[in-house]
Amino acid sequence: MIRRIFRLGLNEIRLTFKDRSNAFWMFVMPIVFIMFFGNVIGTGQNDPSDVTIALTVVDQDVSWLSRSLVEALKGEDFAVTEVDPGELETTEGRIRTLVIPAGLGDMVARGEQARVFLATEPDANTQATIVAELHIGRALTRLVGALVEMQAELGENEALDLQADRLAQMRDLADREPLVVVAASFAGRGRPVPGGFGQAVPGMMTQFILMMVMIAGAVYLTEEKLSGVLKRLAVAPFTPRTLIAGKLTGLVMLALVQSAVLITAGSVIGYFKLFGADFYWGDSPAGLAVMILSFAVAGAGITLFYGAILSSPTQASAVSWLSGMVMAGLGGCWWPLEIVPSWLRTVGHIFPTAWMMDGMHQLISFGNGLTAVLPYAAILLAYGLVFGLLGARYLKIQA
Repeated sequence: MIRRIFRLGLNEIRLTFKDRSNAFWMFVMPIVFIMFFGNVIGTGQNDPSDVTIALTVVDQDVSWLSRSLVEALKGEDFAVTEVDPGELETTEGRIRTLVIPAGLGDMVARGEQARVFLATEPDANTQATIVAELHIGRALTRLVGALVEMQAELGENEALDLQADRLAQMRDLADREPLVVVAASFAGRGRPVPGGFGQAVPGMMTQFILMMVMIAGAVYLTEEKLSGVLKRLAVAPFTPRTLIAGKLTGLVMLALVQSAVLITAGSVIGYFKLFGADFYWGDSPAGLAVMILSFAVAGAGITLFYGAILSSPTQASAVSWLSGMVMAGLGGCWWPLEIVPSWLRTVGHIFPTAWMMDGMHQLISFGNGLTAVLPYAAILLAYGLVFGLLGARYLKIQA
């Protein structure tokens, strides 16, 4: 019986590659989509701390102290753009604006508390703004530290003259090798969440596994229903159960072929760092295999259901295309679900694609292993079981 099921599965593969256009969509178009989405999204940052934040600076004081602060800000992770004080009211194109008020230097010279002001656009990235505030605080700390050091050099009996231009002295202190260096790095497990190809490769693999299986499988199944092939096959030695098992096996095998193509493509992209991509499949081949196999089962179950309830190859092709694109878009294959509203993430998890992408990001983005993806694999297997049983229930095979 197992041999018969396997033979039926191989026949499903043969039928798929009999149409040369399927080979084009399986081997060529996924690579094109990966390159497109990988470059549109961008290669991303390998470390979330390795970012440059836009900051507009308006220096209304124009004293040596304010200039020292501006130079200290440029030493942080800022893309600093200086704007003339007369253009302060023109906020177009600015995300974060730091205003150094007039009289700052005089207030510090008199020993009074002085403030700088950070204005942020409402739609600015909150996390980047928090990081910007930290960097501004660090620049101010460096500035105050330099003043303290200059005072210490004079001794307790002599006051530091802040009215004199000490910009050159401040620059000398800034250029000096620091006595203490604090090394900061990303503290997450594995690698940070990748952008660009880290999203595009698993996303396109998920999309094309599902769409190839659904389109090819549902179309051929409806053709066999209409032509009477299923009825003829149901004559011994094949029973209806054997036929269904063979169909499901063939669909899973087709999904594995598609995944092998894209695993190879992703590995080549990551190894040669094409387009600057820093991509890898994670450190758990077992976890990757479990996710792909469980998703293949889910796709096979959905395809059997489509083939059972749809009445023509044209209808099967249209429904498979439309539903595949919807599942890919809402399921996080085109962009990370983390960037969409929470209600849309909930909607996306109606589809197996979202669970597949969650599991893949556990492996790729966070460096987790097999145990981390088992819950996602179980959900995908449940999809395959439910839709497979429904498909078997509605697929009428009579000898």
